[in-house]
Amino acid sequence: MHEIPYPTFKQRPTEIKCSRALTTGQHNEQFCIDIVRKRDYEGFLCSLLFPEAVRRSALALRAFNVELAQIKDSVSQKTIGLMRMQFWKSAVEDIYRDDHPAQPVSAELWRAVRKHTLTRRWMLRIISEREKDLEDKAYRNLQELEDYGENTQSSLLYLLLETLGVKNVHADHAASHIGKAQGILTCLRATPYNSSRRKVYLPMDICMLVGKSVITLSSLFLSEIPCFSNIRGTSEGLETIHVPVSIYVGEAVHSSALSSAKPKPMAFVSAICRHFSMNEPLELGFRRSFP
Repeated sequence: MHEIPYPTFKQRPTEIKCSRALTTGQHNEQFCIDIVRKRDYEGFLCSLLFPEAVRRSALALRAFNVELAQIKDSVSQKTIGLMRMQFWKSAVEDIYRDDHPAQPVSAELWRAVRKHTLTRRWMLRIISEREKDLEDKAYRNLQELEDYGENTQSSLLYLLLETLGVKNVHADHAASHIGKAQGILTCLRATPYNSSRRKVYLPMDICMLVGKSVITLSSLFLSEIPCFSNIRGTSEGLETIHVPVSIYVGEAVHSSALSSAKPKPMAFVSAICRHFSMNEPLELGFRRSFP
């Protein structure tokens, strides 16, 4: 009695290629999810509220922003940081030449650009501003800090608006003010961390305005800053923090008024989260040691 041979199936090369591409795509998507969840948890939560059709692209953009933001603190020499910035410049240029990149975040950006026709200028502006920030110097004035927020946070919001298909001058105007407010808020929230490393990035014109700069900057390194429990206190440290906070509140109020028109783009959800994160320090009197 002859045994009946088992049927054998051969997978076509095209099928093998497709299955591998799907696996790689899933890996790239998960990589972006993990890095955003770890480094930008507020942005991660806000991205979950985006429509499913654009959520993956939103996470790719936030992962791109995280990759650039962490270069400054992860390199020991400016030259290395500049090399990594050049890598991302080249990656963006390759994406717009339709060259499929291998790096996970770049690959997800390539997909987002093809799907939503994103503007290259906003991506390159984020890279250029992050590259300038490698100088590791305090902002000379509040205008420089606002420009930093405009070129980084606002540019990211413009890209998120594009993924949502929002093309509206009022939405862009609101995104500009929200980005500036987020830039100011990020600088304020990073003050405890930066002071622990004996670094100060608060605008120097404000430090000079409220008193002798040496005393003001030194006070930021102390564990206790007097009069931080009273928002109307007169201590130099309090006034140094109070001025940019006042500007932040002004930008936030202005952006809220501009974005009050319907429909409200989901890209502005992150501004709401950051606005609430600022309320508690306001109520506690801007204590530097606030977590």
